[in-house]
Amino acid sequence: MSLDQLKFSNLNTQRKETQRKVSNAISQLNAAADEAMKQQAYMHSNPDDNGANELIAVATPDFNASAQAFNEVAQKLQDMQLVQAGTLSITDYIAKYNIDLSEFSERLI
Repeated sequence: MSLDQLKFSNLNTQRKETQRKVSNAISQLNAAADEAMKQQAYMHSNPDDNGANELIAVATPDFNASAQAFNEVAQKLQDMQLVQAGTLSITDYIAKYNIDLSEFSERLI
């Protein structure tokens, strides 16, 4: 097997593993978001009048940090979609994220 074939094979293996990880993470994130939505609705409506609304101030910094982290990931995914659609050049994409393709290529061996 040539070095190029080895890199291709390893890239394909990594791609499949990354896709599996992304799918699992999305599934877990979706389930956690559903639970967080219920918690937020409960805190904001406080249907049992038990002071749950007091947790809003406690939860807000964590929520804001999580939302910011999610937005950063969402931006990366949006940019990948733009590359796929051909509306963001691969050169601009590589520069924006400071991607070192030489280093990545070496790791494929």
